[in-house]
Amino acid sequence: MIRLLLLLLLLSFSVHVAMAETEPIRVTADHLEANNPAGWVSFQGNVVADDGNVVLRAEQMKMFVDQDDRSLLRIEAEGTVRMTQGTRVASSNTAVFFNRERKVVLTGNARFKDGENLVEGQEITVFLDEERTLVGGEGGRVNAVFRPSGEDR
Repeated sequence: MIRLLLLLLLLSFSVHVAMAETEPIRVTADHLEANNPAGWVSFQGNVVADDGNVVLRAEQMKMFVDQDDRSLLRIEAEGTVRMTQGTRVASSNTAVFFNRERKVVLTGNARFKDGENLVEGQEITVFLDEERTLVGGEGGRVNAVFRPSGEDR
């Protein structure tokens, strides 16, 4: 009976998220805990979230939805976080994806690579729909390597 209730809760949550977005977010993990009235679902162990454009991997991930329209608000990821979108790859200790703003904030050993260009810092904010990234954070310096596109190799 508990399995059936959990399955129905998950299916209900998935349908609401998929209906609010252009593409559904597909998530795989070792374990799942969902709280539909509170508007969140938590995944633990080898988590992979894929919306068809961005793939987010972590040891744990928690997704939050708007209580009114059930649209995805944010995803919080912890533990060996890795995000890929085309040629862009980012990694950190933690990450928060803000759906409405279409941005990801990576914190702790943050690293962002776009092709052969690399940026490292304590905190990196990646704007997914723009070619824009902010790097900074307390207690650390920014490291960057940029390769001009016309450079001979």
